[in-house]
Amino acid sequence: MSHEALVEDIAELLDVWVAGWAGSRSYETRKEGRFPAALRADKTGDWEYSAYDPSDDDLKLTTSESKGVHYAVVHAGEEVAASGQVYVVKQTAVFDKIVTEPNYQRRGLGSFIMKALAAQAFQYDVESGLLLASLDGQHLYSHLGWKHVCQVLMMSTKSVDETDLSVA
Repeated sequence: MSHEALVEDIAELLDVWVAGWAGSRSYETRKEGRFPAALRADKTGDWEYSAYDPSDDDLKLTTSESKGVHYAVVHAGEEVAASGQVYVVKQTAVFDKIVTEPNYQRRGLGSFIMKALAAQAFQYDVESGLLLASLDGQHLYSHLGWKHVCQVLMMSTKSVDETDLSVA
């Protein structure tokens, strides 16, 4: 079977699985782009999107570690499509710089990066995770099961024009 045929079969299998899983739980379903989704009405009230390993879509995941910082990067050819990093402090995985580039958003890559980073963090005796998120990012993280704890105010001695604390 060719690579293209296998990818088509995987996509079809994922569609069938989501339809069956959602049907067995009476979840409403929809498709956004190539991603099947189910409304988790009985749990979070959020849409849960499913995606197979995006490396099957000419995207490639690479992971690395340097000085205790674990990195995950998804490349589309030579371009970075999504990236992030995680560092473990005591028994807490601290996630940082989770970014999906604009041309690659709404494809499940943010979720994929978070899962890749979590897999790296679980090499340690991790009991919890911690991250700060923009308003846009909060929706993704709540979809992944993260809980909102509090609002955070970040301050700098530099003027707003000089520093963007949301990506620093």
